[in-house]
Amino acid sequence: MWKKAVEQMGSQLHMTSGNRPEANGQTEQMNRVVQHLLRHYIKPNQDDWDEKFPLIASLYNNAVHNTTNVSPNQLHLGWKLRSVLNFLLPENRTAAAPGTIEFGVQYEKLLQRTVEHIKKSQEAMIAYENKHRRQSTFQVGERVWVKASELGHEFGISRKLMPRYFGPCEVLDIVGNDLDGPSYVIRIPGHLRTYLAFHASKLAPFVETAKFPSQRSMLPPTMDGHVDVDDILDHRDTPVPKSPGRGRPPKPAREYKQGSSVDMVDRDGGDDGGGLLLNLEKLETKDGGDLTALVLYHYPCSDGVSGALAAHLYHKAIGAKTIFFPHPVYLPPMWSDLLPLLDDADIIYLIDFSGPRGFALALAQKAAPKAVVILDHHKSAAEELLRPGRDPISDNLFPLIDMNRSGATMAYDYFLKKLLNRTHCGVDRNEDTEGTGKGEGYGSQAQSSDCGMSELLGSKSGVGMKDRSAMQQMVDMKPFFAYIEDADLWRWKLPASKAFSAGLRDLDLEYDARSNPKIFDQLLSLDFTELTKSGQSVLAEREVILGVLVNDAFEIEIRTDNEGGGDSEEEGRVGGGVRVLGRLLASRADGNAHLRSELGNRLAMKAKDRGLRAMGAVVYAEPQMKDESKFKVSLRSSTADEDTTEISQEFGGGGHVKASSFIVDRALFDSWRVF
Repeated sequence: MWKKAVEQMGSQLHMTSGNRPEANGQTEQMNRVVQHLLRHYIKPNQDDWDEKFPLIASLYNNAVHNTTNVSPNQLHLGWKLRSVLNFLLPENRTAAAPGTIEFGVQYEKLLQRTVEHIKKSQEAMIAYENKHRRQSTFQVGERVWVKASELGHEFGISRKLMPRYFGPCEVLDIVGNDLDGPSYVIRIPGHLRTYLAFHASKLAPFVETAKFPSQRSMLPPTMDGHVDVDDILDHRDTPVPKSPGRGRPPKPAREYKQGSSVDMVDRDGGDDGGGLLLNLEKLETKDGGDLTALVLYHYPCSDGVSGALAAHLYHKAIGAKTIFFPHPVYLPPMWSDLLPLLDDADIIYLIDFSGPRGFALALAQKAAPKAVVILDHHKSAAEELLRPGRDPISDNLFPLIDMNRSGATMAYDYFLKKLLNRTHCGVDRNEDTEGTGKGEGYGSQAQSSDCGMSELLGSKSGVGMKDRSAMQQMVDMKPFFAYIEDADLWRWKLPASKAFSAGLRDLDLEYDARSNPKIFDQLLSLDFTELTKSGQSVLAEREVILGVLVNDAFEIEIRTDNEGGGDSEEEGRVGGGVRVLGRLLASRADGNAHLRSELGNRLAMKAKDRGLRAMGAVVYAEPQMKDESKFKVSLRSSTADEDTTEISQEFGGGGHVKASSFIVDRALFDSWRVF
């Protein structure tokens, strides 16, 4: 009905931006005047305010307004309403009767004078309001700052603790034709349930400087899909004691030892994978520019892309071609994109991940007889791929798994050793011992240990070396890989490690080597001092957000329905085969998923103090999954006795003892909440 009425009146609806609903200020001014008049006429107990509306309406409509210089009644009727003293003053007497030509002419003049007064008033108001305002010149595609007052309530944080502006954000469109400036449609992250149009007065220009060349948005980034590691247990664990009522007997931890096709890389010497390199040499039938390596790495994750950087430098040094394929662990395997690449590759690497259960074996079968090398450190990968005392699961699958290392440093040491083996330390691929596959120096621990950094950089007789600058870069980047591992394993032992990690994340680099081919050059050009300096300010802001999220925590009871049911009276179970995995604290972290490790640890300690399981669940919607019916749950535990994988693996997830994650239906998670 309203639309039809507006259409017949010939009016048009002009959408305005948030917090600026006014068109010309008349409604706001009238409300202010009505409130002022009511205060003078209502009783002290304020129970007769509705009875005073006729009086207030008469006073308002008969008063002369500054904007029009006439009263609303005179403007509407064409004459002033009569009063007792109307005929005592000549100027108040009606000169023409309504309906006559003279009355119409006078009324037309009255309207013209009124319009002139309105325009003058508008110009005066605009001049006053715009005294300290510049005309906005924002264009589509530019980046601007948005006032924190427009977004502060979305974070649940007091505005006095927020910065004055958020951003920068991209301008998508220009809308409106207000006299005091247009409104702009801004690209706001989807997790902020707010309006998209902002008036020009709510924006500030963003200027790029050489000091901060890649300043990213201050708005919370989307989830990166990475499972950060809180702590690493020794690989010779004793059986973990379990309190009664879990519904299952204690599960002893496995001891992983070197098998026929499994090698544990030791950074300080010992068995450093020489046997594995020996086996791979048999499978690498091409060298240098003829070799094509396919590198799959954990995405988007600093540990995964750093491991890919090590692979990039090695293959650049020997002049080999490299195909990079970032793999988000929260998405199913992208076989349609991956299978065509297998035909072009001579060897395949999986860095910092091994995929969901069965993925590595399926990949090895599809790529056979080409070698598939896995450099990973997750517990779920060790349980699936390491087979102590048994035959390898595939002849061309070579898993290197060390839960005391990060994927980045494993890849760095692995490819650095391959470079060392190509120097003048006696290695020559063309001098292969007949029938053994061993060239001089291959598989010889004593010989390869004599090959140091100086030999790597100073050698002039290295076999197949195409780019010695890449060799130098690989040596120079060793501290970078150490800092990546220190953060990924949640050790924080290196100086300014937390600031370095926060500064790196704050750069918001695109870790997809396909869409951002310059990612490796960007990593190589990082400045430690600048990163730590920017990271310090990021850490201060992070503390405020963490405090709010911890205070908003709620209790959940995780339950799973075991197919087959079992005895409903068994400890840890309720009727119908539903098994209770425990009560713990959880917190929604949409838009703040990058804080999941720190937040999960604080929730775990708080849960322990409450007598719950010493675990914290950080829950968020993963935008890149593009499925609003799913939640991602990242688990963290504060003690070695609490194995988070016991819960995550029940729902198809995995990870480490003290850090793991899984995907769950939103409806199921909501049913876990304890009220």
